[in-house]
Order: sequence, then C-alpha cells, then structure tokens
Amino acid sequence: MITQTLFPKSVSEVRDALVAHSKSFKSVVMQCGHFLLYYDIVENRLLPGISSELTGSRHQRLRDELGHFPELTWKMGVDLLAAIDVPDRNVMIAVNDWQYVPDGIDRSPFYVENTVLPQYYQDALDQAGAQIKVLSPERRGGSGPESPYFSEQTLRNQYVRHIKDMIRKGMLPPDAELSEKEGLSVCNLTDILGEDREIYCSTKNANCATEVTEMIDQAYRLANCDLFINIFPSVCQQFVEVGSEIPYRLFNSPVSRIINIAMPARRVSSFDDLMDGAQYSVHDMVE
Repeated sequence: MITQTLFPKSVSEVRDALVAHSKSFKSVVMQCGHFLLYYDIVENRLLPGISSELTGSRHQRLRDELGHFPELTWKMGVDLLAAIDVPDRNVMIAVNDWQYVPDGIDRSPFYVENTVLPQYYQDALDQAGAQIKVLSPERRGGSGPESPYFSEQTLRNQYVRHIKDMIRKGMLPPDAELSEKEGLSVCNLTDILGEDREIYCSTKNANCATEVTEMIDQAYRLANCDLFINIFPSVCQQFVEVGSEIPYRLFNSPVSRIINIAMPARRVSSFDDLMDGAQYSVHDMVE
C-alpha cells in the first residue's frame, strides 16, 4: 500500500527522500531512461526516441516533444543511484514499443541491432562514479549479444503466459478468484484494501499495469532486489501505482518497497521541467 506521497520541487529533495527511504536495503533496481520507439518511414526502421539518437532534421518535432525525457531521467536516475547507500545497485530501461509502432512492423530487429547503450547513456553512467549494473532481459534461448532494453510489449506477453502457467499449475494465491464460463477465463485478485481487481482475462490484452507487475517480478529474479524504484512519465501514473501492488499479492514477490517517481515527459528540457508536477510515492508491502 502507499505509505507516503511527496511532491518534490527539486532533484535534491528527491535525493534526500531516496536516501532516507533506501536505508537497510540490500539490493536496488531502478527503471529510468525510459523511451519510445519511433518508426521512421524514410529509413524504414525503428529508432529510439532519444534526443541524441534522432539526428535527422525531420526528427526535430519528436526531439522537442519526447526526446529529452529519456536522457534527463537517465542522468538523474544513475546519479540518484550513486547517492544512496545500497550495496548492490542495478538499473534497467523499459521501452514503449507498442504505442507508436504501426501494426505489422517487426520490433525484433531493433533489439538485435541495439546491444549497447547510447553514448549519452554510457557517458552518464561512467560519470555517476558508482558501480551500477545494467540489467538485460531474461534470455529465451538463442545466442549473440544481449539487448539492455526491456520491451513493454514483451513484458505484457510474458505476464499473460505467467498467469496462464499459474492457473494451469493451481498456483494462484488463495484470495484470487478464477471464473470460467463459455471458454472465457477471468481472474480477480483482492488487493490490500479489500477491493477486487481484474488481473487477467482471456479475451483482453495485458495493459500498462500488468507490464509493471511483470517488470518488478523480473527485476527481483534478475537482481534479487528488495527495493525497486521507477522513474516514469506522469501520464502512466495510475497504471504504475496499480501494477506496483500486484507482484506482492500475486507472485509473493520479496520486493518489500517500491518507490514510484512520476514526472512530466512532454516538452521537457531541464531537470526543473521534470520537477514541475513531479510526484513521489512509496509502496510498502505489508499485510
């Protein structure tokens, strides 16, 4: 449940809050540097919506609209990780590869071709002055270099398979209600406030909340983390807050504290812009 909500006005306020809220934790994973994929019809390929990676004059509008949020939140994120006293520090990058990718466009070449961080990201990581590991998604077979990016579409698909497997094995928690009628399967979970939430429906696609649930669970499996921090666009806040409550209830996730930092993503060009309307919430997983 959300145990504290703050409305910080500066990066230093965020840093002070994180320092206070990360005491005694052993391993942290932070999601930051989030960006979208943009289909460039001229080059016939998907490009990362990151300002320094969009070099064509035709990309100016995208750079201005959404291209600076990834770099600003990455720089802020790795500097914040360097400032907190947690022995094991990890970072991961979620990619919005569904919202602006046209139907029929194959996403996989982007992840095959992009196996290293953009130069801006690598430079900021080096300058942070701390040992921070960059997580890569769980391998599903195959060989070759790993991409450092977590596909949101893949997370959604993995969540659906995760739930189907739990249903098949009878591993749903006792307070999860499963109903089946005329080939339709629906699973509801009683949240920590006693309200029923639909967490799976066989006729519906997974959504932003469920991809957050899967991302947190994978962060634990990859880094054995007990603290998860997520820096994300404010427009996603409702889904992120809901998705943050599900891993503990559904997967019995050992991640005991989740800190969500919502920030404006459009037409931002400075840290001050990010802090204009930022919201910081702490989820503590308690019975």
